[in-house]
Amino acid sequence: MDGALRVTEQARADLLRHAAAAYPREACGLLAGPPAPAPADCYLPLPNRHAGAHAFSVDDAAHVRALLALRRAHRQARAFCHSHPDAPAVPSARDLAGALLGGEPAFPGVDHVIVTVNRGQSTDARAWRLRDGAFHAVALSAAGEVPCSPRC
Repeated sequence: MDGALRVTEQARADLLRHAAAAYPREACGLLAGPPAPAPADCYLPLPNRHAGAHAFSVDDAAHVRALLALRRAHRQARAFCHSHPDAPAVPSARDLAGALLGGEPAFPGVDHVIVTVNRGQSTDARAWRLRDGAFHAVALSAAGEVPCSPRC
């Protein structure tokens, strides 16, 4: 595995809570924070435009607004997140296709986190990094709380 994606306990809890609340639909959002190696310290939920239970499509306008707000706050998107209702936290072929643009990562340097939600309970979260046109597992590590860190 490559270097870990470090996330504060609060940001991870917010992600897991959002994923469970979205069930049976897929949740989607962003983990954000200061540049690495500092941990991602906030989670921004984003609207899922897809009506089905086993797919997501982030609202483009909301996505752009979130990225611009992060830029204004001198923060970075650290991971795109979504959930897999009643399925493993492993990227699907659709996930890979959506993360690539011309065979390259659409957002270089931004990881992906997938949360398994079983019967409305978040049970697993895994981090993935794109390299050579494929997802590779990376550790998702708890970083504790960061004192005086501004939230998103």
